[in-house]
Amino acid sequence: MLKASLGALLLCAAALPLTAQTTGYTPPAGTDAMGASNNGGYGGWWPGTGGPMFWRNTYTYGVQARPDQLRVGNVVYSTEGPIIGRVAYADAHVVVVKSRRWALRLPVKAFGVNTKEGLLLRLSPANFDHLAKLHGARTS
Repeated sequence: MLKASLGALLLCAAALPLTAQTTGYTPPAGTDAMGASNNGGYGGWWPGTGGPMFWRNTYTYGVQARPDQLRVGNVVYSTEGPIIGRVAYADAHVVVVKSRRWALRLPVKAFGVNTKEGLLLRLSPANFDHLAKLHGARTS
């Protein structure tokens, strides 16, 4: 009797790591498991935890901007909503964004494009001004 109970206990202990490995959810390739395209708060199942997950609202960042989408005069928006400034110069590698007080040279890969707003930067207007104050030029 004692051998049978110890054998059953050993069998359960050996099966525990196996079940822990098989309960983790791995989403299929090309799907949005994190809910980033949900355009706001997301309540779902976090892979491998077995419980619900909730986090703060996310902002829509759009997709990576191509150099031909960055044209002089285009308005540049913050991902948080407000306008940062306008494109003053653009080539295949560098874009100069000019706000009311500052001009700052940024790489093309820093920009996103969204069909709703247009050109996006992951900077708030205050952060843009701070960076431009350190590394940019005064416009007025």
